[in-house]
Amino acid sequence: MKFIHIVPVKDLYRVRNQEMHMFLAHLIEKYPEYKEFAKNSGGYKILDNSLIELGEAVELDRVVKAAEEISADEIILPDSFLNKNETLKKVIESLEWLHAYEKAGGKKFKKMAVVHGENERDWFKCFQLINTIDYIDVIGIPKVTHKLHSKGRPYFVNKILDKTNKEIHLLGIWCDFTELEYIRYPKRIRSVDSSLVPLYIKNKRDLEYIRPDEEIIDLENDTLPDCYLINGVSTDIILSAVSSYVSSL
Repeated sequence: MKFIHIVPVKDLYRVRNQEMHMFLAHLIEKYPEYKEFAKNSGGYKILDNSLIELGEAVELDRVVKAAEEISADEIILPDSFLNKNETLKKVIESLEWLHAYEKAGGKKFKKMAVVHGENERDWFKCFQLINTIDYIDVIGIPKVTHKLHSKGRPYFVNKILDKTNKEIHLLGIWCDFTELEYIRYPKRIRSVDSSLVPLYIKNKRDLEYIRPDEEIIDLENDTLPDCYLINGVSTDIILSAVSSYVSSL
């Protein structure tokens, strides 16, 4: 399981001598320095469609344009928050568009589809359909799934691990890192991203802190100096500790 931390301008983490990055489409469009950093970053790059940040996913053609500009390896297809039917509609339309785009000579990206549903039943129905589409490479499981069952997101992850051959990415972490300890086969999880560490640093929390729903980080306006300390420990050491913890699961 590879860990990707999310910070406003610098979004980079090295795990097992491999680098993975996640960038946001709307920030690529808005900030030249962010785009330049993304463009010059090595390793594997995922471009998110900015659904959580904007409340609505950036249109696919804009995502693809931004992905091309930074030489991304993977894109997150448009989705609709907690909405199974709208998500499936967007995924299918996106794949049709991408098929034509690639056929015409456009760059081929790995494709992540995010599973959504307003309840357990809808979520699994959404997963079942997405899982049948060969053109989808990665299944994304959003952190809001934590709210759909008393056992949290691990309940959903554990239910699908033996039902798919696709890679799995966990989109964010809701309240604390211990969620990852309840995943039955953590080595089946390709990667997980989170803004919890910069949030903890910003608010001077320790790593055992459980984030309340209302406590968030502003990825566009909050900044964290590289030399920032929390309890006397540097940012880099904290991030390394989280990475070691995640990769050891």
